[in-house]
Amino acid sequence: MAIGARSPRSFVGRAYSRSYGRRFLEAVRSDIPEAGVRPVAQPKEGPVFGDEEGYFATKETLFSYTVRPDGTAAITGCDPVLPEVVIPEKVNGLVVTALADRAFAECEQIVKITVPDTVDALGDFSLMFTGITTFDAPPGLRWIGKRAFYHCKNLEQINLPKTVQSVGQGAFEATAVRELHFSEALHFIGSVAFHQTNLIFAGPNTSLHID
Repeated sequence: MAIGARSPRSFVGRAYSRSYGRRFLEAVRSDIPEAGVRPVAQPKEGPVFGDEEGYFATKETLFSYTVRPDGTAAITGCDPVLPEVVIPEKVNGLVVTALADRAFAECEQIVKITVPDTVDALGDFSLMFTGITTFDAPPGLRWIGKRAFYHCKNLEQINLPKTVQSVGQGAFEATAVRELHFSEALHFIGSVAFHQTNLIFAGPNTSLHID
């Protein structure tokens, strides 16, 4: 299964600066343009996952991957899909730096996925419709693709590093997440990123922080 490059040109989001404060959060939560919140046509160029395929076997499963332009690997899936998936740090000597577009999309049997510290990008739809309940992002994660966690209805806790720069359209839509923390490194949030979550409605024990 080859996963080609995908440019997120359809993203429509909003830039953030410290001076916007509460009005930015209200605009993001409601997805209604707000005066003083600058529209952004698209984020910086997204990651490229490559087309050259490869396979790597562990004791538990067989991972498929593509080779990225920088010579690292993007995981495209595994067979069989297990309830707990542990992504290897290297596949056939290549450092794993991404989950490619749709890598584990609709794998509802996955309740836990462990991603190595080397990963800096989660592709579009990479974990949508999985059964994960928590997600510990790698410390160098920079890119969260379009609808990466879409409809992960059991997902309540996501631990994000301060390195996250871009959050794609609908990235956390229809999840059960109650709290998210971003740092000043964040420069893009796609539209409806938090649609159908407790964050939008400021439900009990919820918080969205952009330092």
